Amino acid sequence: MDASGSPLGYVILAVFLLLLLSAFFSGAETALFAVNRLRMRRMAEEGRRRPALILRLLEQPGRVLTALLVGNNIANVTASVLATALLVAVLGPQLGPIYAIIILTLVILIIGEITPKTFAAKYADRLAILVSRPVHYFTVALTPVIWLLSRLSDLLVRPLGGRVNLASPLVTEEEIRLLVKMGEEVGVLQEEERQMIHSIFEFGDTVAREVMVPRIDMVSVEVAEPIETALGLIAEKGHSRIPVYEGRVDQI
Repeated sequence: MDASGSPLGYVILAVFLLLLLSAFFSGAETALFAVNRLRMRRMAEEGRRRPALILRLLEQPGRVLTALLVGNNIANVTASVLATALLVAVLGPQLGPIYAIIILTLVILIIGEITPKTFAAKYADRLAILVSRPVHYFTVALTPVIWLLSRLSDLLVRPLGGRVNLASPLVTEEEIRLLVKMGEEVGVLQEEERQMIHSIFEFGDTVAREVMVPRIDMVSVEVAEPIETALGLIAEKGHSRIPVYEGRVDQI
């Protein structure tokens, strides 16, 4: 009987399918998190369902990432167990585990990680559209597992002063600032554009006193005062112009 019809043949087939499954999870992870969100949003506004689904998945990146990591690890561990059993049966209990570690490490890295992630990074948008629905169903199916892992992670992280938040934002302000800086360095953004983007973040931290003079500190001159008085105030306070009021300070 040939190998394909023997128990060993079934094991080889199972390992191969598990490696393909590992490649799927790795590629899906890279594609979804490298996707062009603006393009997906535009396509979703045109009524396309897959891009809209991608945007919904990315609203909870922690849940999606946990599901993909669980699936990837299950595939890799199961493939490793089966491959070890196969090589032990062929090479014996002494050489089998050694060859299994060496071969499976290389195979998982090349087939299950490097190749699919490289391909997915290059064709992120196209691949994300293809995998969005399977990833959605898989994430929904693993909801209890994701919840349990989140609670367990909280128990481990909380004593260290942290908390696991699966709905945390995918991109932080610091990361955006870094991307803007890199864009300027490679010539995609001009210095003025970089400063403009940075000012958007800084605007929220600006208080009124920094851009306006409080009324009690306002330097002004009554309309009836001689011009010399106004010029003296301008020179003394260092302003290029000062408000002129008539009767009351509120009547500028």
